[in-house]
Amino acid sequence: MWAHIKKGNAYDAKGERTRAVSEYQKAVQSGINYENAQAIAKKFLAAPYDPKAAQTAAVSQGNY
Repeated sequence: MWAHIKKGNAYDAKGERTRAVSEYQKAVQSGINYENAQAIAKKFLAAPYDPKAAQTAAVSQGNY
């Protein structure tokens, strides 16, 4: 399921929202909740992944 989430992130970063949503839905349909994956997939279904926001958050938290 994490592969689907990461693949969806890549599609969102490229501006391919339809393909991203499809990948996030596959993650949700798997029913696997390893490391809170279900909540994360649903979060990205509601709002597209923004790589710039993710990078800014990582730097501000010292995770770079």
